[in-house]
Amino acid sequence: WRAAVEARGAYTWGDHAGGNLSTPAGLAAAVARVQNLGTHEIGTASDSVLGVNAGGQYNAQNFLNGAQNMNNWGRALQERGLRGVRYYFHPHHQSYAVITDANNSGMPQHNGKRLMDLIYENIDPRYAFVQTDLAWARHHEALGTNEEYIAFLNRHEDLMEAYHVKGMSGMEEIDCQIPEDLVPWEDFFNTLKHPGRKTYLW
Repeated sequence: WRAAVEARGAYTWGDHAGGNLSTPAGLAAAVARVQNLGTHEIGTASDSVLGVNAGGQYNAQNFLNGAQNMNNWGRALQERGLRGVRYYFHPHHQSYAVITDANNSGMPQHNGKRLMDLIYENIDPRYAFVQTDLAWARHHEALGTNEEYIAFLNRHEDLMEAYHVKGMSGMEEIDCQIPEDLVPWEDFFNTLKHPGRKTYLW
């Protein structure tokens, strides 16, 4: 696969099947996938793989643990000789819940933040980053207004290596730029600080 892609002047961007790298078998499988695909990014869109919903709970402690997992797994990949490879998380709408007394895991200092804030505040960019799904971030249970959406994504832009570009209508993914699309595309792209540094995946 890698040879066929690289022979055509391209490379494979990312792999959602990164899995849990806390075991030797999981780490070995991820290393093999990176080498086979020739990618520099591997990660997951699974909350359970990252552990952010451990015990069926989306809470502050689970997201702090998830950030540490990302750092540890990215570091482990590099220690296996995969220079520059990092581990990413592709979050969905549950990850944008606001932290309150109900889900702060006994840490009221986090109240008022969103769960994803804890990922951004605690990942090490040498080893981890976030691939932002632009549709699920704009889900009505996530960043539910255009103002919240733009402000949050701008605040954490430096730790977003890539954007998965899709539209959102209510609770459904749709194609981009049709009338019922909730994502404020023009405002989003116009407020990016470094648009040319990002990868846009359709």
